[in-house]
Amino acid sequence: MMMSRFQMIHAGQTKNADLAKINNEVRRSLENDLDKWREVKSLEAAVKGRSLKKTKRALTLKSSPFTNLERPDGSTTYNRPEIRKLVLTHFSNLYAATTREPQSRYNHPDEPEILQHEVEHAIVTSKTNISPGPDQITMLQLKLGIESIAPHLTAALNQVLTNGRTPEDWKTVKISLLPKTTKPKKVKDYRPVALSSILKKTQTKRV
Repeated sequence: MMMSRFQMIHAGQTKNADLAKINNEVRRSLENDLDKWREVKSLEAAVKGRSLKKTKRALTLKSSPFTNLERPDGSTTYNRPEIRKLVLTHFSNLYAATTREPQSRYNHPDEPEILQHEVEHAIVTSKTNISPGPDQITMLQLKLGIESIAPHLTAALNQVLTNGRTPEDWKTVKISLLPKTTKPKKVKDYRPVALSSILKKTQTKRV
């Protein structure tokens, strides 16, 4: 359905009655898929013994899954700043030996410009349930507003290629911690997941 919609738009059939029908069907389908994904996550949480209430809140409000953490000496802290410090220290030490300074991929002045239909294709073929980054822009929003968003996003991506500077918002990453056990107590009981900007992911997929 998404491919049919993309092909009609690319062919210039923006006033086609079938396109309007497809737009409505796509919107309903995407919203249903998102609801189903949330339901599946809630059911998975129930099977694993986690609180349904807490899981649904984490899915909708992106809330932290824990309020306390065990210190290295075995005592427990409920202080948010201290919890944040323990988490940062643990994962900084864990990945210090394997983390390398990223090299810029945009150092070729002859790099061909990005075309709008390439950006549209990257959006259409991306999964809808990708978690958003700190900017809270979702793939669902890009899919539903592809006609108006694609031209501006194409221009922004070409500007990045031209001047070699990536927007700060695209470089900001939100780290979420997912519990690996039903009753996590220590930092090692959590798995870090990096949530970056959907716009950055679209750029990476195209380039």
